[in-house]
Amino acid sequence: ENSVEIRGEAGKKYISSDGKEEFGAALYQYFSTLTGKKLPWGNLTGIRPTKIAMTMLEEGKSDPEILDFLRERHFVSEEKALLGIDIAEREKEILAPIDYENGYSLYIGIPFCPTTCLYCSFTSFPIVSWKKRVGDYLTALEREIDFTAEVYRNKKIDTIYIGGGTPT
Repeated sequence: ENSVEIRGEAGKKYISSDGKEEFGAALYQYFSTLTGKKLPWGNLTGIRPTKIAMTMLEEGKSDPEILDFLRERHFVSEEKALLGIDIAEREKEILAPIDYENGYSLYIGIPFCPTTCLYCSFTSFPIVSWKKRVGDYLTALEREIDFTAEVYRNKKIDTIYIGGGTPT
């Protein structure tokens, strides 16, 4: 009752319960036809395309299956699809030693930057406006680190990410 049917290239039908992915594909195709332009990353611009490849690798899909999916469902160029698959395979190898059962990953967000970049999706504030609160933040962060160390004392820390998205 809530399904949507959209015909893609070569009349291929895509159906889903919410239609979000199909709508995005149809919108991309519409504007691609209207402008005569095809984007290298297809309709994945602004999305982390290696996440799709990684998920499919974890499901046991082959490189050709992933390549076909990225090209047919998301209109990704062969060059970029192969790049995404290569990156996902490298990432999978790097992540293999992580102990998901007995380990954990730690993220320490730093919400202060010299300036806030226009593209930034992290919660961050110009440090010049918040310099009086930095001390309070660091005190709270230290308490949270102590608490986390106690709660996870029998677990192994696998990864640590410090920052808010920018090199600063």
